[in-house]
Amino acid sequence: HMRMLARCADTCLGPGGLFPLFALVTSGAGTGDAEPQVAALEEELARLERLLNYLPDFSQRQLHLGDIALVPHMEYVLLLAPMFGLEQPLQAYPRIAAWHDWVGRDAAVTQATGEMHVAVRADLKHGMAADLLMMLNPTSTTLQAQWMSIPLSFPLPTCLPSFAPLFPFRSSSVQRQEL
Repeated sequence: HMRMLARCADTCLGPGGLFPLFALVTSGAGTGDAEPQVAALEEELARLERLLNYLPDFSQRQLHLGDIALVPHMEYVLLLAPMFGLEQPLQAYPRIAAWHDWVGRDAAVTQATGEMHVAVRADLKHGMAADLLMMLNPTSTTLQAQWMSIPLSFPLPTCLPSFAPLFPFRSSSVQRQEL
């Protein structure tokens, strides 16, 4: 079960659902015409929902490495999906939402995701994500976003570097495996 969750995160949800969205935001294309990429994310979330329904109830076991492998992917789903119009990305996936709540009750997961949120804040302030949000609203002089329940607001410099060349994701070259 552990390997199935980790494999779903690493070979399906990441390359099939998240990388196409990362490719859009890092290429400077913005979030305007992202219907195929959002559909791909929803397809991968539906795959994970089916997997969680198939596996024994997670609430009846201890947290394992498969859960740990999946946590960062889900945090990025919760970050990226609203940028593309999916305000509540887990709403249609009750099993994933329940798993996310369950795994979030673990102290180590809470600490690690808290550290991840701090890193994302720093990136929002100084890096690629600020560039991304400027693409979404190029006339803005303030970055305003929300990561989980953390409201963020930063004054933006007048010139932000583009980090798109550092992230050359090509979703078409990724092979996904069916579950």
